[in-house]
Amino acid sequence: MTFEHSAGAIIFFRRRHSFSVQAGLDFLLVRYAKRGGFRWDYVKGGVEKGETSLAAMLREVREETGIKYPRYIRGFHRAIKWHYQRAGKPYFKTVDFYLVESPTRKVSLSPEHSAYAWMPYQVTLRRLKHKNAREILQKAYEFLTKQK
Repeated sequence: MTFEHSAGAIIFFRRRHSFSVQAGLDFLLVRYAKRGGFRWDYVKGGVEKGETSLAAMLREVREETGIKYPRYIRGFHRAIKWHYQRAGKPYFKTVDFYLVESPTRKVSLSPEHSAYAWMPYQVTLRRLKHKNAREILQKAYEFLTKQK
C-alpha cells in the first residue's frame, strides 16, 4: 500500500461592518482545473520530504492563492483519512487541515485552479461535495465563533 500525506487550509476573511456590508466570515474555496473543474474544495497539496504538515499548508496557501501573509490560527487542527485505489493499486491518504486568516480578499490563482470564490459560511457548506469537508468547515466555524 502507498501512503500519501497532504496538508490543507480552511482560509477565511473577516468582513468588517460598514454601511453596505454586514460583518461576518467568508471562506475561500477553489476549483481544481485538472479534476473536472467543477468541484469546489480547500487549498491543499502534498507534504514534501523533510517538511512538516503545517509548513506544507502555509507553502500551499502562498503557491495556490498568492496570499503572502496568511495568519495561522493556533488550536485548530483536523485530519481526514481514507483509502482509495488508482490503477488497481491501493492508497491510504491523510490530509491535515489547519485554519488560516487571510489579510486580503485578493487571490492570484495558480494554474492548477480554474476559479475561486469567497463565500459566507452557509454557501460554503452547500458548495462542498464531500461530507468530511463539510464537517471540517463546521468545526472550524464553531471554533471561530466561540473565540471572542
